[in-house]
Amino acid sequence: MVCAGLAQEMGFSIIALTVVGAAAQGRLVYSMARDNMLPFSGFLKRVNSKTKTPIFAMLSMLGVGIGFLEWGYLKGSGAFAALVVATATLPFVVYLLTMFAYAVKREKLESVPGAFNLGRWAKPVQWASLAWVVVALAVLTLPHEFRNADYATLVVLGLAFVWWATVLRGRLARGEAGVTPVTEEMMEAPSASEMPAAPVG
Repeated sequence: MVCAGLAQEMGFSIIALTVVGAAAQGRLVYSMARDNMLPFSGFLKRVNSKTKTPIFAMLSMLGVGIGFLEWGYLKGSGAFAALVVATATLPFVVYLLTMFAYAVKREKLESVPGAFNLGRWAKPVQWASLAWVVVALAVLTLPHEFRNADYATLVVLGLAFVWWATVLRGRLARGEAGVTPVTEEMMEAPSASEMPAAPVG
């Protein structure tokens, strides 16, 4: 009885997390497709006219999630554990890449009117954050028990690099993807101090 109840609770949890994950991931995929950053962006960025939600993106991510669950179930506990650890590793890789990109573009981004600025604390916070991410990645990738997860992470990163090198880089260079045009327009817009004062009376 106890085992049956525990199995039911675990099954319910897996289903609930899959649905919630599909909703969250679907909105992330929609936002990236809206900026033309993904394959099949034209399809994934469609919004249902009645519900005003990105149904195609969410259904796509639901299918991906179910596919990974089935793969982990069929391949055994080792494959499932590798997927779990890889899902922890990949976000930290994204954080690391984001930090490098921010370090390169920090001065330009801080010049945008209204942009967040830490002032003299920017560099200490930046280096502390970078150190934390590097330590976290070391913990998640160096132990031998996580080797299969490392391979899964490398496969995902390899596919992402191929997509960037063959398609996305060209889109970005032509201004067909990303949010750079919006940022440049904000930088070119006059700040509040530069705008002419409103006439009195």
